[in-house]
Amino acid sequence: MALSPQDREWVQLTARELTFQVTKEVLEEHIKTCPFGKNQYGLKKMIIGVVIGGSIFGGFSGVGFAIIKRLLGL
Repeated sequence: MALSPQDREWVQLTARELTFQVTKEVLEEHIKTCPFGKNQYGLKKMIIGVVIGGSIFGGFSGVGFAIIKRLLGL
């Protein structure tokens, strides 16, 4: 049993839509549960806090950047 061109087009569009929906849901779940992403988010918050804290307590932002350079080994 061969598919007509219209049937093939319907199958392709349906497969494309299903693939898009599944990929979207998998990526959303991965973003919520990925431990690497959570670690990166925590590191980002720490760096921002160091820069802001260094700026407030040090009187200038150079202190914050010096601390970050020391922490990151740059």
